[in-house]
Amino acid sequence: MLKLLLAVLVWLFPTRCVDAVTKPSRDEIDILIGHKPTELPGGPRSSSPAIIDAFYDTDYCYICACLSNAGTLVEVEIVNSSTNESYINQISGSGSSYMPISGTSGYWTITFTLESGDVYIGEFVI
Repeated sequence: MLKLLLAVLVWLFPTRCVDAVTKPSRDEIDILIGHKPTELPGGPRSSSPAIIDAFYDTDYCYICACLSNAGTLVEVEIVNSSTNESYINQISGSGSSYMPISGTSGYWTITFTLESGDVYIGEFVI
């Protein structure tokens, strides 16, 4: 059942995420994602940092996140600070993922927590 749902979502929301990175349109709000430094025992790691690009689609009320080098699973928390509305998702650490939200006006934050413990945070306003 989950595979069917994912297949329908992929069909409904084709690869606009990849296009948005190079050709943003007026119905998309770019979300700038920054890495939150974490101190882990054992000193610096040699792995490459994850790449996370994201935007909010104002027409369809979803966030598209394009990830690479982010591990297997990534936990995503999306919070509207103005209304305390929140969503929690688990997405793949590579490729595009679509996360529907309500589209309620306000100041939103999105937090990506990788299996490695690395945290990436973005903000946007609807």
